[in-house]
Amino acid sequence: MKAAHSRNVAVDEVRRIRTAYAERSRTHKANDDNAGRQRMLRERSDTMQRMLDRRLERPLSELRILDVGCGTGSLLGWFHERGVLPENLFGVDLLPDRIKIARETFPDFTFME
Repeated sequence: MKAAHSRNVAVDEVRRIRTAYAERSRTHKANDDNAGRQRMLRERSDTMQRMLDRRLERPLSELRILDVGCGTGSLLGWFHERGVLPENLFGVDLLPDRIKIARETFPDFTFME
């Protein structure tokens, strides 16, 4: 009985997440040309690079990366630009439309729903 309850909770949570993202997709429109957004993305990229440089004992090119909640795969694309091989990049997402875009954008990476 407890296992069935846990499955129901998990199914409900997946449904809740899908609903929340559907609403966000419907109402949120990013402006990629916005100077403030561009600066924020550069700062995030620079900060991530500094953190990785300080903490990693091996180069990125030697690592395998798993992005849980990968969306359209942009973070995995960022890692690939920094030397991670396509066969070492993995993404998982709950939303089929995002996985579809990720696979189309990065066909050499591995994506699963």
